[in-house]
Amino acid sequence: MREKSVRNLLLAGIAAAKAGQREAARQLLTQVVECDERNATAWLWLGGAVDTLDDQEVCLENVLTLDPGNEAAQKGLAWVRQKKGGQELSQPAAEPAGAPASQQAPAERPVSPAAEAILVAGPSETKAADNAEYAPAAVQSTDEFDNPYLCPYCAVQTEPEDRRCEACGQALWARFRRRKRPSSWLGFALVFQGFAIVLHVFLISLLLGSAASRAGVSNPFGLLPLYLGLPGSLPAETAQVALGVVPRSAVWTLGVPLLYAAALFAALNARWPLAYYAYLANAEVTFVLAVATAFMGRVGQIIAGAGCAAAAVMFFITLQMEDDFFFKEARLLLRLDSGARGALDFLSRGFRYARNEAWAMAVIHLRRAVGMLPERTDGHLALATAYVNLKRYDLAGQALERARALNPQDPEIGRIEAFTRRTESKSRSA
Repeated sequence: MREKSVRNLLLAGIAAAKAGQREAARQLLTQVVECDERNATAWLWLGGAVDTLDDQEVCLENVLTLDPGNEAAQKGLAWVRQKKGGQELSQPAAEPAGAPASQQAPAERPVSPAAEAILVAGPSETKAADNAEYAPAAVQSTDEFDNPYLCPYCAVQTEPEDRRCEACGQALWARFRRRKRPSSWLGFALVFQGFAIVLHVFLISLLLGSAASRAGVSNPFGLLPLYLGLPGSLPAETAQVALGVVPRSAVWTLGVPLLYAAALFAALNARWPLAYYAYLANAEVTFVLAVATAFMGRVGQIIAGAGCAAAAVMFFITLQMEDDFFFKEARLLLRLDSGARGALDFLSRGFRYARNEAWAMAVIHLRRAVGMLPERTDGHLALATAYVNLKRYDLAGQALERARALNPQDPEIGRIEAFTRRTESKSRSA
Protein backbone atom coordinates (compact mmCIF):
# COMPACT_ATOMS: atom_id res chain seq x y z
CA MET A 1 0.00 0.00 0.00
CA ARG A 2 2.87 2.36 0.83
CA GLU A 3 4.55 1.58 -2.51
CA LYS A 4 1.34 2.43 -4.35
CA SER A 5 1.02 5.73 -2.47
CA VAL A 6 4.63 6.69 -3.31
CA ARG A 7 4.00 5.78 -6.93
CA ASN A 8 0.92 8.00 -7.03
CA LEU A 9 2.86 10.89 -5.50
CA LEU A 10 5.59 10.44 -8.10
CA LEU A 11 3.11 10.50 -10.99
CA ALA A 12 1.37 13.55 -9.55
CA GLY A 13 4.71 15.33 -9.09
CA ILE A 14 5.79 14.62 -12.67
CA ALA A 15 2.42 15.78 -13.97
CA ALA A 16 2.67 19.00 -11.95
CA ALA A 17 6.19 19.59 -13.26
CA LYS A 18 5.03 19.08 -16.84
CA ALA A 19 2.22 21.57 -16.24
CA GLY A 20 4.72 24.17 -15.00
CA GLN A 21 3.38 24.01 -11.43
CA ARG A 22 6.81 23.98 -9.81
CA GLU A 23 5.71 24.59 -6.22
CA ALA A 24 3.24 21.69 -6.30
CA ALA A 25 5.79 19.50 -8.06
CA ARG A 26 8.45 20.34 -5.45
CA GLN A 27 6.15 19.43 -2.57
CA LEU A 28 5.02 16.16 -4.13
CA LEU A 29 8.49 15.02 -5.25
CA THR A 30 10.02 15.94 -1.89
CA GLN A 31 7.53 13.60 -0.25
CA VAL A 32 8.61 10.86 -2.67
CA VAL A 33 12.34 11.15 -1.90
CA GLU A 34 11.60 11.34 1.82
CA CYS A 35 9.81 8.00 1.54
CA ASP A 36 12.16 6.46 -1.02
CA GLU A 37 15.66 7.94 -1.07
CA ARG A 38 16.69 5.65 -3.90
CA ASN A 39 14.07 6.82 -6.40
CA ALA A 40 16.23 8.21 -9.21
CA THR A 41 13.25 9.42 -11.21
CA ALA A 42 11.95 11.51 -8.31
CA TRP A 43 15.40 13.10 -7.79
CA LEU A 44 15.60 13.88 -11.50
CA TRP A 45 12.26 15.67 -11.67
CA LEU A 46 12.84 17.34 -8.32
CA GLY A 47 15.97 18.85 -9.85
CA GLY A 48 13.72 20.69 -12.26
CA ALA A 49 11.40 21.95 -9.52
CA VAL A 50 13.84 23.36 -6.94
CA ASP A 51 14.79 27.04 -7.02
CA THR A 52 18.56 27.23 -6.61
CA LEU A 53 21.43 25.91 -8.68
CA ASP A 54 22.95 24.29 -5.60
CA ASP A 55 19.77 22.34 -4.91
CA GLN A 56 19.56 21.34 -8.56
CA GLU A 57 23.15 20.10 -8.46
CA VAL A 58 22.47 18.00 -5.36
CA CYS A 59 19.40 16.41 -6.94
CA LEU A 60 21.19 15.59 -10.18
CA GLU A 61 24.25 14.19 -8.45
CA ASN A 62 21.93 11.95 -6.46
CA VAL A 63 20.40 10.73 -9.72
CA LEU A 64 23.82 9.91 -11.13
CA THR A 65 24.84 8.13 -7.93
CA LEU A 66 21.80 5.91 -8.33
CA ASP A 67 21.84 5.70 -12.12
CA PRO A 68 25.26 6.65 -13.51
CA GLY A 69 24.16 6.28 -17.13
CA ASN A 70 21.18 8.61 -16.95
CA GLU A 71 21.63 10.93 -19.94
CA ALA A 72 18.98 13.40 -18.80
CA ALA A 73 20.78 13.92 -15.47
CA GLN A 74 24.15 14.21 -17.23
CA LYS A 75 22.84 16.98 -19.47
CA GLY A 76 21.17 18.69 -16.53
CA LEU A 77 24.29 18.59 -14.35
CA ALA A 78 26.40 19.97 -17.19
CA TRP A 79 23.92 22.81 -17.59
CA VAL A 80 23.88 23.56 -13.86
CA ARG A 81 27.66 23.63 -13.54
CA GLN A 82 27.96 25.84 -16.59
CA LYS A 83 25.51 28.25 -15.01
CA LYS A 84 27.41 28.17 -11.72
CA GLY A 85 30.57 29.49 -13.36
CA GLY A 86 31.69 27.29 -16.16
CA GLN A 87 33.07 24.51 -13.97
CA GLU A 88 34.46 21.58 -15.90
CA LEU A 89 32.06 18.70 -15.93
CA SER A 90 33.05 15.85 -13.65
CA GLN A 91 30.39 13.21 -13.64
CA PRO A 92 29.96 9.53 -14.21
CA ALA A 93 29.30 10.07 -17.93
CA ALA A 94 33.02 10.85 -18.34
CA GLU A 95 34.02 7.55 -16.76
CA PRO A 96 34.74 4.57 -18.97
CA ALA A 97 31.97 2.04 -19.27
CA GLY A 98 31.81 -0.28 -16.30
CA ALA A 99 33.74 1.99 -13.92
CA PRO A 100 33.16 0.99 -10.30
CA ALA A 101 30.77 3.01 -8.22
CA SER A 102 33.51 4.12 -5.87
CA GLN A 103 35.04 6.24 -8.69
CA GLN A 104 31.85 8.20 -9.28
CA ALA A 105 31.40 11.76 -8.01
CA PRO A 106 29.59 11.43 -4.66
CA ALA A 107 26.39 13.31 -3.94
CA GLU A 108 26.67 16.22 -1.55
CA ARG A 109 23.79 14.68 0.37
CA PRO A 110 23.91 10.88 0.44
CA VAL A 111 20.61 9.31 -0.52
CA SER A 112 21.15 6.20 1.60
CA PRO A 113 23.89 4.20 3.32
CA ALA A 114 24.33 2.44 -0.02
CA ALA A 115 24.72 5.70 -1.97
CA GLU A 116 27.99 4.56 -3.52
CA ALA A 117 26.35 1.54 -5.10
CA ILE A 118 24.83 1.68 -8.56
CA LEU A 119 21.09 1.38 -7.92
CA VAL A 120 19.13 1.36 -11.13
CA ALA A 121 15.47 2.35 -10.98
CA GLY A 122 12.91 0.06 -12.61
CA PRO A 123 12.03 0.73 -16.27
CA SER A 124 8.48 1.75 -15.38
CA GLU A 125 9.85 4.60 -13.25
CA THR A 126 12.62 5.83 -15.57
CA LYS A 127 10.81 5.66 -18.88
CA ALA A 128 9.50 9.22 -18.70
CA ALA A 129 12.86 10.62 -17.64
CA ASP A 130 14.99 8.64 -20.09
CA ASN A 131 13.02 9.97 -23.03
CA ALA A 132 13.08 13.60 -21.87
CA GLU A 133 15.35 16.51 -22.67
CA TYR A 134 16.14 17.81 -19.22
CA ALA A 135 16.14 21.55 -18.49
CA PRO A 136 16.74 21.98 -14.72
CA ALA A 137 15.84 25.66 -14.52
CA ALA A 138 12.22 24.95 -15.35
CA VAL A 139 10.32 22.00 -16.73
CA GLN A 140 8.48 23.31 -19.73
CA SER A 141 5.09 22.09 -20.88
CA THR A 142 2.92 23.03 -23.79
CA ASP A 143 -0.16 21.47 -22.25
CA GLU A 144 -1.43 22.68 -18.92
CA PHE A 145 -4.03 19.90 -18.87
CA ASP A 146 -1.38 17.15 -19.10
CA ASN A 147 -1.79 16.36 -15.43
CA PRO A 148 -3.99 13.42 -14.41
CA TYR A 149 -4.49 14.79 -10.89
CA LEU A 150 -6.17 18.00 -11.98
CA CYS A 151 -9.81 17.94 -10.94
CA PRO A 152 -11.82 16.51 -13.87
CA TYR A 153 -14.47 19.16 -13.21
CA CYS A 154 -12.69 22.45 -12.49
CA ALA A 155 -9.04 21.63 -13.40
CA VAL A 156 -7.69 22.64 -9.97
CA GLN A 157 -4.66 20.71 -8.71
CA THR A 158 -5.60 17.90 -6.32
CA GLU A 159 -3.67 15.29 -4.36
CA PRO A 160 -3.84 11.60 -5.31
CA GLU A 161 -5.51 10.70 -2.00
CA ASP A 162 -8.11 13.52 -2.06
CA ARG A 163 -11.68 12.26 -1.90
CA ARG A 164 -13.24 15.54 -3.02
CA CYS A 165 -12.01 18.61 -4.84
CA GLU A 166 -11.67 21.42 -2.32
CA ALA A 167 -12.38 24.00 -5.02
CA CYS A 168 -15.63 22.71 -6.53
CA GLY A 169 -16.67 20.03 -4.02
CA GLN A 170 -17.03 17.28 -6.63
CA ALA A 171 -16.22 13.68 -5.72
CA LEU A 172 -12.87 12.51 -7.09
CA TRP A 173 -13.55 8.81 -6.64
CA ALA A 174 -16.24 6.74 -8.29
CA ARG A 175 -17.55 3.19 -8.29
CA PHE A 176 -17.13 1.17 -11.47
CA ARG A 177 -18.21 -2.32 -12.34
CA ARG A 178 -15.39 -4.80 -12.11
CA ARG A 179 -16.41 -6.05 -15.52
CA LYS A 180 -17.54 -3.31 -17.88
CA ARG A 181 -19.36 -5.56 -20.34
CA PRO A 182 -21.47 -8.60 -19.41
CA SER A 183 -19.50 -11.82 -19.50
CA SER A 184 -20.40 -14.94 -21.45
CA TRP A 185 -21.05 -16.63 -18.10
CA LEU A 186 -23.82 -14.16 -17.40
CA GLY A 187 -25.22 -15.03 -20.81
CA PHE A 188 -25.24 -18.70 -19.83
CA ALA A 189 -27.03 -17.82 -16.58
CA LEU A 190 -29.69 -15.91 -18.49
CA VAL A 191 -30.18 -18.82 -20.89
CA PHE A 192 -30.45 -21.23 -17.95
CA GLN A 193 -32.93 -18.95 -16.21
CA GLY A 194 -34.92 -18.48 -19.40
CA PHE A 195 -35.17 -22.25 -19.73
CA ALA A 196 -36.56 -22.41 -16.17
CA ILE A 197 -39.23 -19.86 -17.10
CA VAL A 198 -40.22 -21.78 -20.22
CA LEU A 199 -40.35 -25.04 -18.25
CA HIS A 200 -42.70 -23.58 -15.63
CA VAL A 201 -44.94 -22.06 -18.29
CA PHE A 202 -45.08 -25.41 -20.07
CA LEU A 203 -46.03 -27.29 -16.89
CA ILE A 204 -48.73 -24.75 -16.01
CA SER A 205 -50.07 -25.01 -19.55
CA LEU A 206 -50.31 -28.80 -19.17
CA LEU A 207 -52.30 -28.40 -15.93
CA LEU A 208 -54.64 -25.83 -17.45
CA GLY A 209 -55.06 -27.98 -20.56
CA SER A 210 -55.98 -30.99 -18.47
CA ALA A 211 -58.54 -29.00 -16.45
CA ALA A 212 -60.00 -27.38 -19.59
CA SER A 213 -60.35 -30.75 -21.34
CA ARG A 214 -62.31 -32.26 -18.44
CA ALA A 215 -64.44 -29.14 -17.93
CA GLY A 216 -65.24 -28.70 -21.61
CA VAL A 217 -63.51 -25.34 -22.01
CA SER A 218 -62.01 -24.67 -25.45
CA ASN A 219 -59.35 -22.16 -24.31
CA PRO A 220 -57.24 -23.47 -21.38
CA PHE A 221 -55.94 -19.98 -20.57
CA GLY A 222 -59.54 -18.89 -20.06
CA LEU A 223 -59.25 -20.69 -16.73
CA LEU A 224 -56.52 -18.34 -15.48
CA PRO A 225 -58.95 -15.91 -13.74
CA LEU A 226 -60.44 -18.89 -11.93
CA TYR A 227 -57.06 -20.09 -10.62
CA LEU A 228 -55.95 -16.56 -9.75
CA GLY A 229 -59.11 -16.01 -7.71
CA LEU A 230 -60.40 -13.30 -10.04
CA PRO A 231 -64.00 -12.88 -11.17
CA GLY A 232 -64.74 -14.54 -14.50
CA SER A 233 -67.54 -15.62 -16.84
CA LEU A 234 -67.27 -19.37 -16.30
CA PRO A 235 -70.42 -21.15 -15.11
CA ALA A 236 -70.20 -22.38 -11.53
CA GLU A 237 -70.50 -26.03 -12.56
CA THR A 238 -67.65 -25.70 -15.08
CA ALA A 239 -65.45 -23.98 -12.50
CA GLN A 240 -66.20 -26.71 -9.97
CA VAL A 241 -65.21 -29.45 -12.45
CA ALA A 242 -61.97 -27.67 -13.38
CA LEU A 243 -60.98 -27.17 -9.74
CA GLY A 244 -61.84 -30.80 -9.03
CA VAL A 245 -59.36 -31.93 -11.70
CA VAL A 246 -56.59 -29.41 -10.99
CA PRO A 247 -56.85 -27.60 -7.62
CA ARG A 248 -55.63 -24.04 -7.24
CA SER A 249 -52.76 -25.18 -5.04
CA ALA A 250 -51.27 -27.17 -7.95
CA VAL A 251 -51.20 -24.12 -10.22
CA TRP A 252 -49.85 -21.87 -7.50
CA THR A 253 -47.14 -24.41 -6.71
CA LEU A 254 -45.81 -23.79 -10.21
CA GLY A 255 -46.93 -20.18 -10.52
CA VAL A 256 -44.93 -18.81 -7.59
CA PRO A 257 -41.63 -20.29 -8.84
CA LEU A 258 -42.48 -18.93 -12.29
CA LEU A 259 -42.82 -15.41 -10.93
CA TYR A 260 -39.58 -15.81 -8.98
CA ALA A 261 -37.77 -17.13 -12.07
CA ALA A 262 -39.01 -14.18 -14.15
CA ALA A 263 -37.98 -11.66 -11.48
CA LEU A 264 -34.55 -13.28 -11.17
CA PHE A 265 -34.13 -13.19 -14.95
CA ALA A 266 -34.82 -9.45 -14.94
CA ALA A 267 -32.46 -8.86 -12.02
CA LEU A 268 -29.67 -10.85 -13.67
CA ASN A 269 -30.13 -8.91 -16.88
CA ALA A 270 -29.90 -5.63 -14.92
CA ARG A 271 -26.79 -6.95 -13.12
CA TRP A 272 -28.09 -6.10 -9.66
CA PRO A 273 -25.71 -7.34 -6.93
CA LEU A 274 -28.62 -8.94 -5.06
CA ALA A 275 -29.30 -11.11 -8.11
CA TYR A 276 -25.90 -12.76 -7.67
CA TYR A 277 -26.81 -13.99 -4.20
CA ALA A 278 -30.33 -14.93 -5.32
CA TYR A 279 -28.92 -17.04 -8.14
CA LEU A 280 -26.52 -18.72 -5.72
CA ALA A 281 -29.43 -19.41 -3.36
CA ASN A 282 -31.40 -20.75 -6.32
CA ALA A 283 -28.66 -23.29 -6.98
CA GLU A 284 -28.68 -24.37 -3.34
CA VAL A 285 -32.49 -24.71 -3.24
CA THR A 286 -32.42 -26.71 -6.48
CA PHE A 287 -29.88 -29.09 -4.96
CA VAL A 288 -31.90 -29.55 -1.74
CA LEU A 289 -35.12 -30.25 -3.67
CA ALA A 290 -33.30 -32.66 -5.94
CA VAL A 291 -31.96 -34.62 -2.97
CA ALA A 292 -35.44 -34.73 -1.43
CA THR A 293 -36.87 -36.09 -4.69
CA ALA A 294 -34.43 -39.00 -4.62
CA PHE A 295 -36.58 -40.77 -2.00
CA MET A 296 -39.61 -40.92 -4.33
CA GLY A 297 -38.81 -44.10 -6.21
CA ARG A 298 -36.99 -44.70 -9.46
CA VAL A 299 -38.56 -41.77 -11.28
CA GLY A 300 -37.68 -39.55 -8.34
CA GLN A 301 -34.09 -40.70 -8.52
CA ILE A 302 -33.90 -39.78 -12.20
CA ILE A 303 -35.33 -36.34 -11.42
CA ALA A 304 -32.93 -36.00 -8.51
CA GLY A 305 -29.95 -36.74 -10.74
CA ALA A 306 -31.04 -34.13 -13.25
CA GLY A 307 -31.69 -31.61 -10.45
CA CYS A 308 -28.28 -32.16 -8.86
CA ALA A 309 -26.60 -31.70 -12.24
CA ALA A 310 -28.55 -28.49 -12.83
CA ALA A 311 -27.63 -27.20 -9.36
CA ALA A 312 -23.93 -27.94 -9.99
CA VAL A 313 -24.03 -26.06 -13.29
CA MET A 314 -25.79 -23.09 -11.66
CA PHE A 315 -23.28 -23.03 -8.80
CA PHE A 316 -20.32 -23.11 -11.21
CA ILE A 317 -21.78 -20.33 -13.35
CA THR A 318 -22.41 -18.22 -10.25
CA LEU A 319 -18.76 -18.41 -9.23
CA GLN A 320 -17.60 -17.40 -12.71
CA MET A 321 -19.80 -14.32 -13.06
CA GLU A 322 -19.06 -12.60 -9.75
CA ASP A 323 -17.30 -9.65 -11.43
CA ASP A 324 -20.45 -8.94 -13.48
CA PHE A 325 -22.32 -7.78 -10.38
CA PHE A 326 -19.86 -6.08 -8.08
CA PHE A 327 -18.01 -2.79 -8.16
CA LYS A 328 -14.58 -1.36 -7.50
CA GLU A 329 -13.63 2.16 -6.47
CA ALA A 330 -11.18 4.13 -8.57
CA ARG A 331 -9.74 7.65 -8.64
CA LEU A 332 -11.12 9.88 -11.38
CA LEU A 333 -8.15 11.02 -13.45
CA LEU A 334 -7.94 13.73 -16.08
CA ARG A 335 -7.26 11.41 -19.00
CA LEU A 336 -8.81 10.63 -22.35
CA ASP A 337 -11.26 7.75 -22.21
CA SER A 338 -9.42 4.59 -23.18
CA GLY A 339 -12.47 3.31 -25.04
CA ALA A 340 -12.81 6.34 -27.32
CA ARG A 341 -12.47 5.45 -30.98
CA GLY A 342 -12.27 8.10 -33.67
CA ALA A 343 -12.97 11.80 -33.91
CA LEU A 344 -16.75 11.58 -33.61
CA ASP A 345 -16.43 9.46 -30.49
CA PHE A 346 -14.13 12.04 -28.87
CA LEU A 347 -16.59 14.76 -29.89
CA SER A 348 -19.63 13.01 -28.42
CA ARG A 349 -17.78 12.25 -25.21
CA GLY A 350 -16.72 15.87 -24.96
CA PHE A 351 -20.35 16.96 -25.34
CA ARG A 352 -21.43 14.45 -22.68
CA TYR A 353 -18.80 15.60 -20.19
CA ALA A 354 -19.86 19.20 -20.82
CA ARG A 355 -23.49 18.33 -20.08
CA ASN A 356 -22.32 16.79 -16.80
CA GLU A 357 -20.24 19.93 -16.06
CA ALA A 358 -16.99 17.93 -16.03
CA TRP A 359 -15.36 20.83 -17.84
CA ALA A 360 -11.74 19.68 -17.71
CA MET A 361 -12.69 16.27 -19.08
CA ALA A 362 -14.74 18.02 -21.76
CA VAL A 363 -11.72 20.14 -22.73
CA ILE A 364 -9.29 17.29 -23.30
CA HIS A 365 -11.80 15.30 -25.37
CA LEU A 366 -13.00 18.27 -27.39
CA ARG A 367 -9.44 19.34 -28.11
CA ARG A 368 -8.68 15.91 -29.48
CA ALA A 369 -11.89 16.02 -31.53
CA VAL A 370 -11.29 19.44 -33.09
CA GLY A 371 -7.72 18.45 -33.84
CA MET A 372 -9.08 15.56 -35.91
CA LEU A 373 -12.12 17.46 -37.24
CA PRO A 374 -10.98 21.10 -37.48
CA GLU A 375 -13.90 21.97 -39.76
CA ARG A 376 -16.55 21.20 -37.10
CA THR A 377 -17.77 24.55 -35.79
CA ASP A 378 -19.78 22.93 -33.01
CA GLY A 379 -16.60 21.36 -31.61
CA HIS A 380 -14.83 24.72 -31.38
CA LEU A 381 -17.89 26.34 -29.79
CA ALA A 382 -18.26 23.57 -27.20
CA LEU A 383 -14.55 23.85 -26.44
CA ALA A 384 -14.89 27.62 -25.96
CA THR A 385 -17.79 27.08 -23.54
CA ALA A 386 -15.73 24.58 -21.53
CA TYR A 387 -12.81 27.01 -21.35
CA VAL A 388 -15.09 29.79 -20.10
CA ASN A 389 -16.35 27.56 -17.29
CA LEU A 390 -12.73 26.88 -16.34
CA LYS A 391 -12.09 30.66 -16.38
CA ARG A 392 -9.58 30.29 -19.20
CA TYR A 393 -10.93 33.22 -21.14
CA ASP A 394 -7.83 33.54 -23.34
CA LEU A 395 -8.22 29.98 -24.61
CA ALA A 396 -11.96 30.48 -25.00
CA GLY A 397 -11.30 33.49 -27.21
CA GLN A 398 -8.95 31.47 -29.40
CA ALA A 399 -11.56 28.73 -29.84
CA LEU A 400 -14.19 31.33 -30.73
CA GLU A 401 -11.90 32.87 -33.33
CA ARG A 402 -11.44 29.50 -34.97
CA ALA A 403 -15.21 29.00 -34.99
CA ARG A 404 -15.70 32.49 -36.48
CA ALA A 405 -13.23 31.71 -39.25
CA LEU A 406 -15.30 28.66 -40.17
CA ASN A 407 -18.75 30.25 -39.94
CA PRO A 408 -18.85 34.01 -39.17
CA GLN A 409 -22.67 34.02 -39.18
CA ASP A 410 -23.14 31.36 -36.54
CA PRO A 411 -25.37 32.92 -33.82
CA GLU A 412 -23.78 30.72 -31.15
CA ILE A 413 -20.58 32.73 -31.41
CA GLY A 414 -22.29 35.89 -30.15
CA ARG A 415 -24.08 33.99 -27.42
CA ILE A 416 -20.85 32.44 -26.11
CA GLU A 417 -19.05 35.79 -26.32
CA ALA A 418 -21.79 37.35 -24.18
CA PHE A 419 -21.56 34.42 -21.76
CA THR A 420 -17.78 34.93 -21.59
CA ARG A 421 -18.15 38.62 -20.75
CA ARG A 422 -20.69 37.92 -18.01
CA THR A 423 -18.63 35.15 -16.48
CA GLU A 424 -15.40 37.15 -16.57
CA SER A 425 -17.14 40.14 -15.04
CA LYS A 426 -18.49 38.02 -12.18
CA SER A 427 -15.03 36.53 -11.60
CA ARG A 428 -13.47 39.96 -11.31
CA SER A 429 -16.10 41.25 -8.94
CA ALA A 430 -16.03 38.14 -6.73
